[in-house]
Amino acid sequence: MSTMLLALCLVCFQDAKAASDGTIDERGFAAQVDAIGKRALEDGVPALSIAVARGGELFVARGFGWSDAASTTPASEKTSFAIGSLTRQFTAVAVLRLADEKKLALDDELSKHLPAFPGGKRKITLRNLLSNTSGIPGYRALREKHPGLIDEPMSEDRFFALFSDVPFAFEPGTGFGLDSADYVLLSMIVGKVSGQPFEDYVREQLLKPLGLSSTHFCPSEGAPVAYFAPECDAITDVNDLEIPLAAAPKSATQSLCSNVIDLLAWNRALFERALLSEVAAVELDKPGVLSDGRSTNYGFSMAIGTLDKYAVRSHTGGIGGFRVRLAYYPQADVSIVVLANCVTAQVEELEREIARRLLGLSPMEVVDLELPGSEMLRYAGIYQLGTTMIEIREREGKLWYEAPGEAPTRLLAQTTALFVRDNDRTGRVRFHVHGERAESFELMRGGFTTSARRIP
Repeated sequence: MSTMLLALCLVCFQDAKAASDGTIDERGFAAQVDAIGKRALEDGVPALSIAVARGGELFVARGFGWSDAASTTPASEKTSFAIGSLTRQFTAVAVLRLADEKKLALDDELSKHLPAFPGGKRKITLRNLLSNTSGIPGYRALREKHPGLIDEPMSEDRFFALFSDVPFAFEPGTGFGLDSADYVLLSMIVGKVSGQPFEDYVREQLLKPLGLSSTHFCPSEGAPVAYFAPECDAITDVNDLEIPLAAAPKSATQSLCSNVIDLLAWNRALFERALLSEVAAVELDKPGVLSDGRSTNYGFSMAIGTLDKYAVRSHTGGIGGFRVRLAYYPQADVSIVVLANCVTAQVEELEREIARRLLGLSPMEVVDLELPGSEMLRYAGIYQLGTTMIEIREREGKLWYEAPGEAPTRLLAQTTALFVRDNDRTGRVRFHVHGERAESFELMRGGFTTSARRIP
């Protein structure tokens, strides 16, 4: 797709004037999206933006709630939100563009570009970083070892020194973990190889060519971001609101702000091969393979899954209270974006519900079976999911799932060993029992499965 055509597409999106082709009841579908968005507000989300497109045709683009603490500015499709870890897609494309230009290779070792990084004798490739299979510890592990330091601006040498006494989560290529510093290092490599700061490269090589004028590095370079209220239960004073962003080092790999219109255009550019060669574009959404042959069901900052019979490429993430979900259904050529300013906003569940309505799929049924206390006690314990410790707790006759940085959520029994998390009904938790207790569980979301082992 040419840059000019992309720009025209973006203008069409911004004008929000979709031509009807008779394939769906656009007015009825818009009303359904309205109902979904309003329900999210009732659940305590201060502001929300949703956009849906098929091909270059925009079906819905609108906001819900208020984009400021004073409740004077309604949220709209033009409201800007911090998109957090979705910024990694821009980092991945930057690396792949440099590979297209022969300035680096995906199988280059990390030591070639960042020789001071303390990786020991491990062979860590750029492909490992892009696919989150490096085993390099993430900010959670660094913060536990060096409390109070990780969010301070610092030099490259000081930043690398933080890793020297923090163990790898696993050996490169043997596991998968999203809680890693992989993309921070990649953004640093982009800066070194391109000869310009990462932020400048992204602006000049990605944002400007695509006409993404509402996408910028936070906290702001013009357009205001939508603020979020701590706990999302009471918006009081704008001075109480904040947007914490990654600051150590100034990698900017989680620091973009954008709106739903720009993200639709970005998503279309990815799958129209507008920025990359065919070879590089295939790499972007090809699932990683571990050393034992298992698939990660994850490409370069892109989950590879299914919704019933439909393939889906997606990313769910956020930062500092903001939540983002961007999904693409290639068989139907449908893109859906949901942005919210509340850490508890179930953006993935909202997106899946919208997709089911648009694609004509029946709603996913969730039950809440009663289980005897003895059965639930078999599952209670501490489990390690990647680099995250998950606690499964029995409390007042109910089973709860507790993860760091998230509100505890009920586990709803679908069978004696299969559960749904109440705050994210798009996935499944399946326990594996050996003897008198569960020794592991699998978390299945969007076609992607991760395994957690009980900690003795």
